[in-house]
Amino acid sequence: MQEGADILAVLEAAMNRNTRHYKQDFEIDREIIRKAAVDPEPERRCLLWLSRPCGTECFFERDAYIRESYAHHAWVYHAGTEGTFAAYAVEITGLRDGKPVGNLYELDFRRHAARLKFQALPAQSVDLVFSDGYAACCGYAEYVKSIYGLAALHGEITRKSLHPEDEHALEAILRKARAERQAE
Repeated sequence: MQEGADILAVLEAAMNRNTRHYKQDFEIDREIIRKAAVDPEPERRCLLWLSRPCGTECFFERDAYIRESYAHHAWVYHAGTEGTFAAYAVEITGLRDGKPVGNLYELDFRRHAARLKFQALPAQSVDLVFSDGYAACCGYAEYVKSIYGLAALHGEITRKSLHPEDEHALEAILRKARAERQAE
């Protein structure tokens, strides 16, 4: 574990060692991390980050534990591909001189992805906010059926949050995952 680390500096160094193509993906990660550092919601300051031979990925840790999320699909998918990986759990604790700082936990990526695959919970509902300001909450099955119609009426989705049936179960899974990595 690296405590109180300059998160962007450490991850950029890992990306430069491991990622050969699509290094510009890190600019998206940089923006996600900067926004997370000032987010008032503590859960949105816990991230999973991955460097692979062709690009990087950065996700909210909570999202990765919901089966239907892009974060879950990408994390599990990449674990089944060839190549070397650098993966970290990122806990942003604040800013130092305007830079996001916090705790970084290097992960055994394939082992972590295998565990996450079986611990993840199914999505039950979705909160949506569209570019025209329209907000909706619907069941996940309804979302799948109606998303294209909603997008045609209200524009691009600017924020999407998936929710499991049992939010307390998800919180327990996240607490356990965090406790296990802190113990290692």
